[in-house]
Amino acid sequence: KADLKQPLSLLKGVSGRAHPGEMCALMGASGAGKSTLLDVLAGRKTTGTIVGDILFNGGERSSKVMRSSAYVMQDNVHIGVLTVRQTLRYAANLRLNEKMTPTNKEKRIDKILDMLGLAEHADTLVGNEYIRGISGGQLKRLSIGVEIIHLPALIFL
Repeated sequence: KADLKQPLSLLKGVSGRAHPGEMCALMGASGAGKSTLLDVLAGRKTTGTIVGDILFNGGERSSKVMRSSAYVMQDNVHIGVLTVRQTLRYAANLRLNEKMTPTNKEKRIDKILDMLGLAEHADTLVGNEYIRGISGGQLKRLSIGVEIIHLPALIFL
């Protein structure tokens, strides 16, 4: 049984690097700490002590870097009575510059729909436990679309 008064080192002597255009996968057994590590890298972990350097492009994690990133949560939480397109439009209205024209916002939405293979389901209800909607895989891609509507440079997925 672990002594709760002693700090627990999750990682020690570890380093990694991901170059632009590369994808890096965190793999391991259930409960191994993949989500915790991702939360730490994304600056979302607020408890515990984090020791070490987390650098982006060789510099400290700044608010500018974090604004140009996206974090896709594990849970797919959407409004079931909206369509896929309406959900992305809602995200676009919240996340994109208010100076962007409605026409350009719609173009961005269409781009995301195409990128994620959701164009043919754009007018389908998202659904919930009471309303039949899109599939689980489509729901996950919609979650990704909501987070990448501003075309971030870095995605934590």
